[in-house]
Amino acid sequence: MAKNTRLSILDIDLEGPKSVSDPYPLYE
Repeated sequence: MAKNTRLSILDIDLEGPKSVSDPYPLYE
């Protein structure tokens, strides 16, 4: 599951903060 989490983080970083619960508001 750890790998899956890493993939999710990378996907969010590439796609941007799609979720409101994104802990990294760098694209705001």
